[in-house]
Amino acid sequence: MEEKNIEDSAEKDIVGKKVMWVEDDPILNDIMERWLARYNVDLVHAANGTDALELLRKEVPDILLLDIMLPDIDGFSILERMKKDPNLKDIPVILFSNLSHQDDIDKGYKLGASRFIVKSTVFLENLAGEIRNVLREKDRL
Repeated sequence: MEEKNIEDSAEKDIVGKKVMWVEDDPILNDIMERWLARYNVDLVHAANGTDALELLRKEVPDILLLDIMLPDIDGFSILERMKKDPNLKDIPVILFSNLSHQDDIDKGYKLGASRFIVKSTVFLENLAGEIRNVLREKDRL
């Protein structure tokens, strides 16, 4: 019962926020899209790094969920480019990856990620709360 209240709070807080995610796995994309749509957020999706960089400049999301292993430009390179771009550097980024080595996690934070979430260890029920928490930390709520 208590967890439902947290979800309700997360839902209210992120309604209308522009959430972009970059993921090349079609099955995970479908799951993520269905899940995030429950929170009435404005969803933007890219399946590769090239499209992600283009969409980031066009859409300027409130937050980015970014896979690292992509078919063209990896997520670390996207994050690095974002942090050097004055128009994109303040967009909070949650790295959402199957990479779980401490070196990868450290690299993500060093490049400016707000969170590093290992896909296999997170429940989607908690993702809205993580989005809310990062947006609050970045004063975007």
